[in-house]
Amino acid sequence: MYRIIDGGGVFCTSSSPTLNLCTISGNSAVYRNIATGGGGLRCEGASPVVTNCRITGNEAGTGAGVECWNRSCPTLTNCSITANSSWDCGGVDCTFDSAPVVAQNYSLYGEGAIVCSAPGNARLVNCILWGNAPGDGACGERSHTLAGEDPLFVRAGVFDFGLYRCRPFQEACWPAFLLDPPDYHLQSGSPAIDEGTLAGAPIADMEGRGRPCGAGIDIGAYEIGDCPPPPCGDPEADDDDDGVKNGAEDVNQDGNCTDDDSDGDGIPNFRDPDDDGDGIPTRDEDYNGNGDPRDDDLDVDTVPGYLDADEKPAPIVFARGDANADGRVDIGDAISVLGYLFGAAGGGAKAQVAQCLDAADANDDARLDIADAIKILGHLFARAGPLPEPFGRCGVDPTEDGLDCLQFMPCE
Repeated sequence: MYRIIDGGGVFCTSSSPTLNLCTISGNSAVYRNIATGGGGLRCEGASPVVTNCRITGNEAGTGAGVECWNRSCPTLTNCSITANSSWDCGGVDCTFDSAPVVAQNYSLYGEGAIVCSAPGNARLVNCILWGNAPGDGACGERSHTLAGEDPLFVRAGVFDFGLYRCRPFQEACWPAFLLDPPDYHLQSGSPAIDEGTLAGAPIADMEGRGRPCGAGIDIGAYEIGDCPPPPCGDPEADDDDDGVKNGAEDVNQDGNCTDDDSDGDGIPNFRDPDDDGDGIPTRDEDYNGNGDPRDDDLDVDTVPGYLDADEKPAPIVFARGDANADGRVDIGDAISVLGYLFGAAGGGAKAQVAQCLDAADANDDARLDIADAIKILGHLFARAGPLPEPFGRCGVDPTEDGLDCLQFMPCE
């Protein structure tokens, strides 16, 4: 337990730590009636990955469980955020462009659920929202989330949000809300059983039981039953619907898909619809459109794009001065540049030169103007010397500028 102005338990600023198998409990972000945020966890410009953790019995002015501030995007997986008390939001508070992924099976219980403001957003998948005051409302996107319906926990627990432990002779008191410990395992007949989605779900629950352990995955932090984590599930299935079969997501080829997690978010690739964590779904990284993202490698670095968070298209090669892309530099290129600059709006030169402005930028000054036509003419008729590289051959532009080359047929 700890008492501090911001982030009573954990305060992450401009950082992205990984927290696993932890309990953040009995912390306060209220001191001498000054109430700030994040009694359990406060994120400020931070995106921690929090897995298999209990955030319980904390207090704050806002976000007693978790506060997300200033473009924070934490990911919470298999966590319970429970029995936290706040003047505004006891569960999760999202402010100033923060977008936490409060997803992949965890339960909320306490005072207040999820609040977004100024602006903020949240994405919930396979979550339980229940027993919150004043209600179980939650902002943002929700998928396979049970809200406002009794999930039939084994034991809901008993809490007193006015109970504190105080240190004698010091102005310091900490939350002591727990009277009777809860048990958030599901009972038979729970509406959360088999109602979750496999996409983005962890392979095991908070206690290591395999998911799913029945006809479908259970909503919440605990899976009912006693199943071991599957090594790959059905190798011919595509659990995360990303266009790559489970068996093919065994990247290290050890026969066990559970240890293949390319983006380190705690979700193995065969359950993760965005394997490299770049914000582009794996299915959308099938750039050649053949239905298999595994053979798409835009930057030609031998790592398929769906596993490469730094994937960038390979630069287009071209030849300097060949403005009309006919495979040679002659007076026609100077005429094409002039046509692009001064010709009619529907003229053929405009569309032709626009395909590779870098080739038409004959003097490589990062802009297209009459000086480029003069440079080509000077090379041809005034013995002004060669044009800047790449000239007389295909190559990439050595100068970073705002001009683009979309296509240059002579070099393909």
